[in-house]
Formats: sequence, C-alpha cells, structure tokens
Amino acid sequence: MQEVFRDGDTLYLDIDLPSAVLLDEQPDPADDSRRHPNECGAVWYSQSTVSHNDGVISEWLPQEGLGQTLTPAKPHAGASQYTRDGIGFVMGENGGLAAQDALVDAHSFTIAVRVHSDIGEGRSLATLNPDDHKNYLYLYEKDGKVGFADQSDRLQLSLPSPKGPYWAVGSYHLGRLALSCFSEGQTPETVITSESSMDVAASMLGASTLFVGCRSHRKGIVKTLGQSVMSDVMLWIDRDCLDDTEGRETLNQACRYAEHAETPE
Repeated sequence: MQEVFRDGDTLYLDIDLPSAVLLDEQPDPADDSRRHPNECGAVWYSQSTVSHNDGVISEWLPQEGLGQTLTPAKPHAGASQYTRDGIGFVMGENGGLAAQDALVDAHSFTIAVRVHSDIGEGRSLATLNPDDHKNYLYLYEKDGKVGFADQSDRLQLSLPSPKGPYWAVGSYHLGRLALSCFSEGQTPETVITSESSMDVAASMLGASTLFVGCRSHRKGIVKTLGQSVMSDVMLWIDRDCLDDTEGRETLNQACRYAEHAETPE
C-alpha cells in the first residue's frame, strides 16, 4: 500500500518514481574553479604543513610529501614566525627557508606565492638559486611593485602590487621570464614577458635550491630582507603556467583551492 506523508507544505509519497522524472543533484559551480594544487601538478607548501615550536619555524613540509622540505636557511636568525595568517617575515632580519634540489635542469617552471605586506616591501619572496652558477632568479616586492628578475640584471619585469593579500607569480621557459600578480579571488589577467637570454638559460642547468624569504645561504645584504606574511607557496617544476590559457586556468584552479583550504587555529 502506498503511504502519503505531509510535513507543512511538503508532501512525501512512499513510491518508486521513474528515473525520467527525477532531478539530478546540480554540481556546485565553484567546484570547477578549485582543484588541489597537487592535482594541478604543483608542489604545494600550505599553511597547514608548517612545523613550528611556539611560533619558531622548524620546517615547511610540502603537501602529501610531494617535493623537497623547506628548512631554515644557514643564516636564519629565527626571525620568521608562524602566525594565524601565515609565516611572518621581519624587515632586515633573516628568517628565510630553503629546499635543496627543488629544481634540476630546469627548462620550465612556475613559482607562485600568496603574500601580504602592509608596506609593499616584501623584498625577497622566492628565489631559485642554482648550485653551480652565480646567477639566480628571484621573485620580489619592493617600493609597492612586484618583480621577477635574474641577479645579473639581464632580465627584469615588474608590476604594481595589489592591495591586500595577493598572488605573486613568476614563470620561466628556456631563458625567458613571465610575471603576473593578482588579488585573492582574482585571475592572472595581466601577464608580461621578457626577451629570452641564453646566458640565463645556461645558468639554470643543474640543481637549484628554492629559497623563501631570502635569496641564498649567505648572510646577504639586509636590504633584501623584507616584511611580509606568506601563507602559500606553489612550485611547478616543469611547467610555465603563464605561457598559455590552459596553464593560467590550471594556476587559477590551484590558487582558488589554496584560498579556501582549511588552516589550523
């Protein structure tokens, strides 16, 4: 016997209905705009994988163990501190982190950092520093501008820093640089590129160390050490995500996922 139940204005029938009259659950449109950075091909250092003791950083692990672990650089002075918003870096003090062999014989790569500096002086955000060459590539913020350049000044790109938390993205392909920066929730609509340099391409052969918050293991010039809070770092070790529409969409999906990921209290 068929039964009928009423709950307020809703009527429930205890019968089987043909599939043709059933409405499928509609997917959340936001799901298509977010994808785990690992699924997008990135090494992802998220706020949830920072190891610290009373705020003092001991290591920054990559999600799912995919990639090299970031540990305090040799001149590290304990200046970087874990906060509820991310890793805080102090102006003029070395709190940098390093991951050995983050890249090997790089032909293409992309580095993306989610960062915020109230004064527009994040300075050294991320650096790919080859072990066997003096030249290196670094992503930075200075005087309210985000830049991507090589240490020898052959190639230099810069864009105005967005207000509030934003993504700074630098990419590389065979001696050519590309740069984009955009606020949280936005997309990499503006991308600028450099000419190609064979000298820069040659310097990226071999193994490179990833530095976050500094540029090398040397005691470095304090003016390269800025004030910022970083919550995410992503590295594609073999892809220039700024080179085409598909790459930018992949970057966008990874950024949206990171922005909505749960963070520890």
